Amino acid sequence: MKVLCPKCGEEGYYTVQRRGRRQYVYVVHKDHTCYLGAHGEYIHVNKLHDLGLTNLLSNDYFEQIDSAIYRLLYPRKGEKDRREELLEFLKKKVEEVENALKNE
Repeated sequence: MKVLCPKCGEEGYYTVQRRGRRQYVYVVHKDHTCYLGAHGEYIHVNKLHDLGLTNLLSNDYFEQIDSAIYRLLYPRKGEKDRREELLEFLKKKVEEVENALKNE
C-alpha cells in the first residue's frame, strides 16, 4: 500500500516484516527504507509506561496525551505527586495552542 512516510515525508510502500517472533513496520522508498516501529504496541515498554506506544503510522497522539495526563493526575503508589506542575504545564500549552491558532 502506498503511503506518505511520517519519518522522512516521502512517498513509499508500507510493509510489515517478521524478525524472529515480532513484526516490524517499514516504509520502503526507491533509495532507502524507513523503520517506523513495532507492529502493534511495544509490549515491554507499554507495561512500564502505559501510554499505548506503537509505530509511527498507528500513533494516536491524543490517546497518548490523555494517558500521560491520567498518570500524572492519579499517581501510582510511591510516585511523586506532580498535579500542580501538570496544571502549570497545561496552562502554558493551552496558551501556545491559542497563539498558534490566532497566527494562522
